[in-house]
Amino acid sequence: KKYRIFMGDTGSLFIGFVLAAIALGTSYTKVNDIGILAPILILGIPIYDTILVIFYRTIQKKSPFLGSKDHSALRLEARGFSRPQIVIIACVASFILSLTAFVSTRISFIWSLLLYVFIISEMIFAGFWLYRINVNE
Repeated sequence: KKYRIFMGDTGSLFIGFVLAAIALGTSYTKVNDIGILAPILILGIPIYDTILVIFYRTIQKKSPFLGSKDHSALRLEARGFSRPQIVIIACVASFILSLTAFVSTRISFIWSLLLYVFIISEMIFAGFWLYRINVNE
């Protein structure tokens, strides 16, 4: 199959650097201290996928530094989702995480904390669901 888009290490490292620089150079909130975690939510999809892959590979006693087909998008594809559907899922999840980050900088500490606990519990649930998908290598 021919892929329409390919981004190598150089492109992804540059984009990661730019996003990290933007995240560090911004003031997030004066309402509560938990707003400082907003960049983690904004960059939640790639961070989440990296953590999941390291977790899955550690459980299987594989090196987390070797390539394999156990990323979230590939697991969704193995489950039967089409590539456009996977892109839509990732965009919706990213929008929800970004909206959560925005809201968490504007509400009280306790509500913000509860919001983060809810999002983290949903991410853990999704991680277990994704782990159950068999990916053939």
